[in-house]
Amino acid sequence: MTHDISLPTKQNFTFPSICVVCEKPNPESQAELTFFEHKFSAVEAASTIVTQTAYHVEPTSHIVKGVPACSECAKKLKSHHTWLTVVSYALWLIGIALAVFLPIEIWWKAAVLIAFLFLPGIISVVFPPAFNATISKDTITFEFASETFANEFKKLNQTKSTE
Repeated sequence: MTHDISLPTKQNFTFPSICVVCEKPNPESQAELTFFEHKFSAVEAASTIVTQTAYHVEPTSHIVKGVPACSECAKKLKSHHTWLTVVSYALWLIGIALAVFLPIEIWWKAAVLIAFLFLPGIISVVFPPAFNATISKDTITFEFASETFANEFKKLNQTKSTE
């Protein structure tokens, strides 16, 4: 379970002076992570089907700098994010390949594809990183594994949690 804190994307935010991973006070390092803004709109996607036009989403990346973490914890955090990304793409590719090449009925192919498309989400829930962020048009939701860190972050930024 993560402890989520939402802020308007235009609001500046401050991290507490404790490691986001191990909760050690005054960590000697900081992590820098890249997140992509979620711009998918089901309404826009549906309208492109009706009008038979192309639906294109440009992913916008956001770099979150200054995430407090011990040197070793910062490496682990970055590694965990990279691992989740690689596993996600690998599972999607495997799912597509199996759905295309397995000699089974179309319904089974669809089931295999859907299962492999959902697996990355399940993995990220079972093995969440110590810190993550979900960015949408107007809101950035910070997701912390540590309740202590989340509470300190909430105090510093005067927000309500969305747990």
